Amino acid sequence: MREWATAGRLMGMADPPRSRQELDDAIASYLPVLRRDARVDEAVRWLRDPPLGRGVGPVYRILFAGAVASLPARYRALLGLRRAWWPAITLTRVALWGMRTVLGPESSSMRYTRMRLDRLAGARADAASDSEPTR
Repeated sequence: MREWATAGRLMGMADPPRSRQELDDAIASYLPVLRRDARVDEAVRWLRDPPLGRGVGPVYRILFAGAVASLPARYRALLGLRRAWWPAITLTRVALWGMRTVLGPESSSMRYTRMRLDRLAGARADAASDSEPTR
């Protein structure tokens, strides 16, 4: 979570959450202004059934149902979503385990984020050494 907070700060976010509790608090702070409208319904429809290939569709439906099941009830109600009747979280864990087995333990986005942070840290170190007086 801290790596994502660093990435958020580098992209201009003033005070990104650095823990699960900070993220939960930030999301909860939006509750008074959250509203469901036609745009939200359209986004949910697209997320529920995106234009994916036949081979990906069944796995995606499991992941979507797992994501819905993991939402607190107030957010599901706000989005007009219901939990699946089947064990969506358990099947999502199985699907993610399978994907991790095939793709490796770290997502490519996390790997690239770490590489970018390392590059930026190196650039800062180089800039700092360039600004030191030569003896």
